Amino acid sequence: LAITLCTLFMQLASGAVSTEEINITAILLRIPASIIGAVAIGSVIGLTLAAYFKRRHTSIRATEKFMILVALSIMFVEVGSSLHLASLLGVMTIGFILLERCEHIAHELAGKLSKAWVIAEILLFVLIGIAVNPQAALTVGLPGIGAVVVGLTARSAGVLLSLAGSPLTRPERLFCVIAYIPKATVQAALGAVPLAMGIAHGETILSLAVLSILVTAPAGLLGIRLLGPRLLGQELRDQESILYKDI
Repeated sequence: LAITLCTLFMQLASGAVSTEEINITAILLRIPASIIGAVAIGSVIGLTLAAYFKRRHTSIRATEKFMILVALSIMFVEVGSSLHLASLLGVMTIGFILLERCEHIAHELAGKLSKAWVIAEILLFVLIGIAVNPQAALTVGLPGIGAVVVGLTARSAGVLLSLAGSPLTRPERLFCVIAYIPKATVQAALGAVPLAMGIAHGETILSLAVLSILVTAPAGLLGIRLLGPRLLGQELRDQESILYKDI
């Protein structure tokens, strides 16, 4: 949903779509269709891969499975973007299906993806750092920090709303809020897109994305490290005491 709206706003800002061409009803109907279509296609791909991997498990190396999975995922994203599908959600669905249908192969692929992510992560953040204009970053300043704080406040409210009615205790819900503070990968991946599209103030948008990383990543890490044991420690001790009583 967020990436679909982000793409729409970038098209508006770049002039690819005019405000006269926008049909709010069509946009609202496109969002569930985009999600359902992506999940359906992702499920088909996931089931096909799971059956193929299980049948050829001994004859195909883990590296080959990794390359097949990555190639299909990239193709899915490219084709899904042209069809206005939530292709990233479809890729996640592929992973869910593989984990459900062939767990040992899914963990094998996860190990390969973790190794590839080490290199990809360095490239992603190095390239995003090179693209940042220091002068534009300085202009963001306190208003940029205020925008990040407002966004985190809304996101925290959304986390609490999503946990309403769950069996989690208040300390556990508060820990979930803290755990959702860090932001980095999506901001780094999408922050430079407006600049690449030639959108006005693209450098400011990129600088704000980098600022959100610099503010939220350390704050979230410290919150998890310092408050996690205090918020979850008592709950774990209570569970242990109940377990001992049952024993």
